Amino acid sequence: MKKISDVPQPYTDEEIASFLENSGVLSARRQVRHVSEEDGPDGYIPLKSVILTFKSNVKLPDSVFRWVSRSIRCVNTLGLPFSAFNCRRFGHIARNCRGSTSCKICGAPHTVVE
Repeated sequence: MKKISDVPQPYTDEEIASFLENSGVLSARRQVRHVSEEDGPDGYIPLKSVILTFKSNVKLPDSVFRWVSRSIRCVNTLGLPFSAFNCRRFGHIARNCRGSTSCKICGAPHTVVE
């Protein structure tokens, strides 16, 4: 998997994958940011970063893709989300965590030491 940035918002995942099909791209998935509102439903905001999955027989490119009329740098990505060591949820780190502390072994609301 590789990550590209600064991809214009109007393009769908399917359009991005079809644009880059000649480069061996199997699928494209735009990254999103979770937004929670106090008085309304939770939602997602699409970002300008896109994760690309390649066919197994293709050598992963290191530097650039030809995107419409310009080049975009392509970087490696692990594909695994980060998680907070405080609440054990994904998508944020402990420094930004607003959740309650949970045990990494049993999930109860205490630390491992207690």
